[in-house]
Formats: sequence, C-alpha cells, structure tokens
Amino acid sequence: MTRDAADGCAGGAVRSAPAGGTAEAVGVGTVPARRGRGVAAAVTHDPAAPPLGRGTRSVWPEYSGGGSRRVYGRVGFRLGGTRLYVSLEV
Repeated sequence: MTRDAADGCAGGAVRSAPAGGTAEAVGVGTVPARRGRGVAAAVTHDPAAPPLGRGTRSVWPEYSGGGSRRVYGRVGFRLGGTRLYVSLEV
C-alpha cells in the first residue's frame, strides 16, 4: 500500500507467494481521486520486483481491462501468454 499524505491510502497491490517459479500480481487498486498520477505503477512495480531475484522466474499480472494492462506495460511486463476462463452453468 502507499499513503497519500493528506488522505491516507492512495492505492495498493498484492503479490502471491511464488509457486513453481511464478508469482502472481493481483489486486492492484488506486483510490479514484488519485488515478492518473502513477500510483498503480508504483504499487505494481514494488510487489513485482522482489521475487525475481529469489528463484522466481516470472510474475503473472492478472488484469481485468485495458487500463490495468497499460499500467503493467509501463512497469515492464510484456505479454507472454493468455488465460482462458470457462464456466459451466449447473
């Protein structure tokens, strides 16, 4: 998480524990009033960087739309594959 001096929390991100050489960056969020100011890029880079020097070969950024994909691109992620979600109504 990162703090805004005036308002408290400005944004945050979570990284999973590495498994099979890969960690996942998830839950990146920015307080609406702070969007467009680099908060998402800052909190994304910090959780993504540490595991790469400790046996983790990759970090998987889970994104939900074009805005979050652009943030991941700005901090150095590049597309390496896609995931297909399938659901079955029961």
